[in-house]
Amino acid sequence: MRSLSRRDMLKLITASSTVLGLPLSHFTTTSSTNDQTLDELVCVHRAWLKSEVKKAEDYLSSLPQSSLLHASSLKKLISKDFSQGHIIYVNGLMLSRTEVAISSYYLEQFSKKPNKV
Repeated sequence: MRSLSRRDMLKLITASSTVLGLPLSHFTTTSSTNDQTLDELVCVHRAWLKSEVKKAEDYLSSLPQSSLLHASSLKKLISKDFSQGHIIYVNGLMLSRTEVAISSYYLEQFSKKPNKV
């Protein structure tokens, strides 16, 4: 199973930050907003672990890389998840499997507080 290269990981972060509403500054600054975002990511990560067998990175690596590297193709992939019923519920929200995987991956890669998971 291939893993995301460093360059592809950065492209994924850039493309998904606008789609998922996760500003990159939340991972580089400390504030109450950062803590709130981290708490939300922890909830999403737990939902991923509860509903999926494979790690978020493994799931993302199994997708066509071209669909992860551009915001427009990422939006299509998320819409496809919804149409195929690939939905994970997080705190009453319906999120696509891809959205949850990306958010979970963010937490795995960038969390400054891994003991919160």
